Amino acid sequence: MRYTLIQERKTDYPNPLKLKTGENVIIGINSNCTPWENWIKCKTKSNEGWIPIQIIEKITEKRGVIIKDYDATELEIKVNDIFESEYELNGWHWGFIENGERKYGWVPGECIHLET
Repeated sequence: MRYTLIQERKTDYPNPLKLKTGENVIIGINSNCTPWENWIKCKTKSNEGWIPIQIIEKITEKRGVIIKDYDATELEIKVNDIFESEYELNGWHWGFIENGERKYGWVPGECIHLET
């Protein structure tokens, strides 16, 4: 689906998590106290970031394994950019800005407006 970006946003994580199926993570806080539910802050050996709860299989209360490849890249966006969303998960959309580069990443739902 095509959206127009209505809010500028820069990433908080310039070194995003990129995880493969089967990787282990240390489970941290749950995002239920933020505007976006069902995201869990996790750590790997070399990085940390937010992961959708749907792709973590808990082994213990503090350890989990990734059940689907995941890339936490957030797009840096500007007002009036056109965003092509491939899917939505927990209030965020995965897709790309239509500027010829086809760089993929996440954009929060409150920053976009569906084109008619």
